[in-house]
Amino acid sequence: MAKIKVTAIYHDVTNNAGTGFKDVVKDIEMYVGMPCTYGVGSDAHPAHIQRISDSGKTVWIQDANAEADKENGYDYFSNQVWKITPNSEGVIRKVTKRKNGQWRMTDYNSAVGFGFARKYDDPHF
Repeated sequence: MAKIKVTAIYHDVTNNAGTGFKDVVKDIEMYVGMPCTYGVGSDAHPAHIQRISDSGKTVWIQDANAEADKENGYDYFSNQVWKITPNSEGVIRKVTKRKNGQWRMTDYNSAVGFGFARKYDDPHF
């Protein structure tokens, strides 16, 4: 299955400069390779969709690589800028759509947002 239209959390630009973002719930077309982000505690981890079930209620995501982007001012405490790339060797995780409409991983029960890949390491832990 190449693409499937589903309702999901999507990362949307909130201003013309492209510097403000917000998560919104809307219908999107999921596709293999689409970036996504899942949270564990207060950290965020990037991934990409690896497979979509025929029903569209289950997707498998694969962890992405995240490398500190020191050329663009990476600082662990105040400016976490990352270079995110697909990782064909990354862990594959199952994500299901729940009755309440949320997409959650089955191993961590963490929420997953689609359309953006973000990395964040909470420096307070």
